[in-house]
Order: sequence, then structure tokens, then C-alpha cells
Amino acid sequence: MNIQFGNDKTPPNPRFGSSEPPVRLLAFFSLLTLPCLLLSCAEKIPAAFPVANAGAVLYGAGREAAEGELELAEVKTWDYVFEQPLPAGSFSLGIDYAFSAPPGETLKNLYDLVLRINSGEAWALPWDASFLFPGEGEEAPVYAVPLSGPALGGFSLSLVPRDGRSKGRIFPRTAEAPRLIIKSLGFEKTWFGFIRETGGRLRATPFVYGRDDGGFSIAAPARWQTPGQMELRVIRQAAGPGTLVVETGRPDQAADQAGRRRFEISPGLERFRIPAAVLAGGSGSPGGSTEGLTLWGEGIAACYLAAGETPLFPRPISADPEIILAYPPEAWRNPRFEVFRWEQFPAVLIIDTADYAVQDRLFKRLCFFVEKKGFRGRVASDREIEKLHGWNAHDYRAEDLARFFQAAADFPLSPEERELEQLLFDEGIIRREGNSIRGGEGAVLSVSRESAAYLRSLFMAHEGFHGLFFIDRDFRDFSRRRWDGLSRRTRSFILSYFDYQSYDTADSGLMVNELMAHCLQQPAIQAPRYFGETLAARIDASPWRREVLPEKDETAGNWPELGRAFRVEAEAFSEYVNRRWGLSAGRAGYVQIRE
Repeated sequence: MNIQFGNDKTPPNPRFGSSEPPVRLLAFFSLLTLPCLLLSCAEKIPAAFPVANAGAVLYGAGREAAEGELELAEVKTWDYVFEQPLPAGSFSLGIDYAFSAPPGETLKNLYDLVLRINSGEAWALPWDASFLFPGEGEEAPVYAVPLSGPALGGFSLSLVPRDGRSKGRIFPRTAEAPRLIIKSLGFEKTWFGFIRETGGRLRATPFVYGRDDGGFSIAAPARWQTPGQMELRVIRQAAGPGTLVVETGRPDQAADQAGRRRFEISPGLERFRIPAAVLAGGSGSPGGSTEGLTLWGEGIAACYLAAGETPLFPRPISADPEIILAYPPEAWRNPRFEVFRWEQFPAVLIIDTADYAVQDRLFKRLCFFVEKKGFRGRVASDREIEKLHGWNAHDYRAEDLARFFQAAADFPLSPEERELEQLLFDEGIIRREGNSIRGGEGAVLSVSRESAAYLRSLFMAHEGFHGLFFIDRDFRDFSRRRWDGLSRRTRSFILSYFDYQSYDTADSGLMVNELMAHCLQQPAIQAPRYFGETLAARIDASPWRREVLPEKDETAGNWPELGRAFRVEAEAFSEYVNRRWGLSAGRAGYVQIRE
């Protein structure tokens, strides 16, 4: 038998969270085993309180147990049994209970209220919510304990003295004793953590506790978790303020110990999730269990581990862009590429590919059709473009995707291109109207695992802001105003660079979009070096383009006029996306991951 408390502030110790029960409790429970648990010692009466999702009648041993009003006047056990055993499986038993009067310090300090399952597991039910929120009040949480192992035939509730000895009557008169009132029982999928429900009622589980530093920790042993599926979900009472921080690893693990991972979640995000594959990825076992995590931040209304449901490929997995970058390829549902949906902007799909070859088979012909000078509006053959470079990252709006697949209706596209077409139809980004293909809602972006890590981060920011540009008119209008406000020299320079990159510079909408994305792909402070040194040097290396460059600072080796101009643009764009969405230049996602 295993006594589990799991709700103290400093687990593990002899009373809370220990994998081995105290000997005194083990000895005590040896007196409570069969036959009484199977109700051979008392009359079986159907429970008067609701029991959800059981599929079988629950009986109490005697009227007091059946009515669910248990007098806490002495050391005692109340037994329950189901009409027929519930099937074996991993799920949780939730008990909604209250007390007729505050339990008082005598009960809370000297006794435990223990829920014992017929499998041998036993759990201490909290007297109140102080293990999470000290001083919050006397109300007990709805408590959900995990179940596993054999079929559930029954359970018991017991008042247990912590010194292991029976104390006889606790209260001299029955009227003075508080009663435990069982409001309802229910079975649900296993989860660990806490949830503040609408109206303020707290739901909680074992292995979660509030920390002295104001944070919360969840330390559920791996054996209780659903292998490869336990993801973290967090909800705040309102979006902001302040950054939320999640750290993986056991609470007693050193901060610099291998396997720890830190997630920093930006203000402005009301709810988020970290998929199981990423949450456990820092341990070197993608998709494995996470035996501990700690969260700090303001206004946290829910923090819990629960089994995630991964859709069948190629239905998208919802995730933040930074989560997508960290998603381990070993956990991909298809070895060639994985399909994600931008969690905060669900009209945008993001496809991560195993390498550039896969990415080219999906998008190369499309990029020539949409953006490349000399090819725009025409479906090129493989022979025409096989020796030409496409892009290492991609972005396409719904209207251009529809035009491409309409034009290629009778063209021998690659199998991957047809897969992409079907995905876009399934997600409503393109749609059929009679014999025509029309743009629906949204956009598709792509990065590749073949890119170096720093480039993947830069490309994700660049393509991510393209995605927002495609789905948001106000952002497009703002970007157009920034373009129109460029000086003649600044505009001539950037047009020359885009021409150098083989963009079709006759498409003014494309130019506006690229100006925005190039300004936002790195932090604004890096803009002077990027535009006034890196890009300008590329133009300077082409003798026929040099005339667009302003005066060079030979000592510094840069073009300061360009650096100043584009820093102004980068800061303007960054301020806009920060005010609008809580994002910033160089960061299109709400999560930062630090190993």
C-alpha cells in the first residue's frame, strides 16, 4: 500500500510526496482491509450524492456513508463499493467536498482525511487550499486523485491520527463535530495541477503545491503520467502584466543541472500550452514524462499537466512559433515535414521541413510563381528552375495560393505540392467555387531544419510577420505608410537590394511586405549593422549598383545614413507590433526557450 500526500511545500519528506508510506499508517490500514471494504460489515445503500462517468451504482456502507455526511468525531472509516468494478485504466477520481463547519486546528494539525482505493493506493485529502494559497480561506478544493492498475471495485474514506494511534473521540459531543459533506464524485482524464474555476472554486490534485517564493510546483512521478502525452497548460486571469516563467526539472534539482529547460512567456498572453514533446525535450527524451516543473508569474488562474490529443497528420498541431522551432523532429508525425498552426493566430499554418530538398518540393515552384522576376504568374517546369535558387524560408497568402493551384490545375505537380494543395483545402486557406479555386482565410509559412539554429530563429520572425501582414489589413496599411515615407535614397537602396535578391520589384505590395519583414526579423538595435553594413556591402560588391549608396564611413566600414534610416523604420515597426500584439522586432512568438 502506498500513502500519497503530495501537497506539502517541500516534498519529498516522510509525510508528503514520499514513495514509501509511514509505517504507522501502513499498520493502521492493515486493520481496515477486507472484508469491510467490500461492505460485508454493513448494509449496502445506494449513494445519495451524484457520481459522474462511473457507469455503475455506488453503494455506501450504512446510511451515514450513503448520504455523504460523515461526522468527524472519532477515528473511523466509511466504505464504498461499486455495483460492478469499473474497468482498469488510467484516470482520476475527483471528489467535491466541503465541511459543515471549519475543521479547526485540532483536526488539521493532528489528523488526516485519507481516501483509500481498493488497489492499495491512499491519498490525504487537503483540509483547505493553504497548500497552494496560504491564508486564502477555509474552503477545501475539488480534489482529483490519479488511479491506475486493476479495476476499481471500491474505496474508503478514513479519519487517521498522524501519530498512528487511535485517540478515541475527538469531540466530547456529536453536535460539536464538523461533518465532511460529499457533494459529488466523478471520473475524468488524469491531470496534475490546479484550476481556478469561474466563480472562484479551486480544483486541484496531488503533487502540486505553492512555493514560499510565490511560485507553484508540480512534481508528479512518471508512473502516474500518460507516457509521451502530458502537456502543460496555463491560464491567466487576464492578459498581462509581467512575464511568466516555467522551468522543467524536479523542484530539488540544481538550476544548472542537465535536462532543465526554462520557458519565458511574454505579457499579453492569457493562455498558452507547451506540448509534451517540447516540455520533456530538455531531458533528451522527446515526448517522455516530465517529473517536475515550476511556474512563477502574476494572475495565474490555472496551471496543470494533462494528456494532449495530437491530431492525425496532416491536421495541424497548435503551437507558438518558438515552440515550433524547439519541437523535436523525433516527435514529428511524418519524417519529411510537420504541420503546425500558429496558436495565437490560427489562420496561419507553419510547415517545418526536414531539409531544403523537401521544402523545395513543397514550395519552390510556388515561390517563382508568386515572387520571382521573370516567372511571376507562370507555372515553371522543373527543368527551368532546377538549377535556380528558391528560398530557404517561405510565406504565401491565401489569394496567391489559390492563383497558383488554379493555374496548375492540369500541370504535373510533385506529390508534395498536391499534398500541400489538399492541406490548404482542408484548412480553408483555399476553397473551390464551381470550377475555380479562390482564396479563403489565412496564409502558409515554412522554415527548414537544414537551416542553422540562428537562421531558423531569424527566418521564423521574418516569415511570422509576413503571416500577420497577410491576415491583418491595419498592419498592411501601416506598412504602406512606412514605405511611402522613405526618402528617395533609402528607397532606391532597398529596391536595389530586393532586385539583387531576385524579387520582382515591380510588385509594390511585395516590396512593402519585404521592407516590413526585413525590419522586423531581428531586434531593432541590430538594424543599423544589418542594413548599413551587411546589406550595403552586398550592394557595394556589385559595381553597377553602387550608385544607390550614400557616402561610406571608410573608418567604420559602414554606411551610417542607411543605418540611421533603417533603425528608425525598425523601431517604428517594432513599436507597432508591440502595441498591437505584444510582439517585438526579432520576436514573432510569445515564448522564449532557454536551455
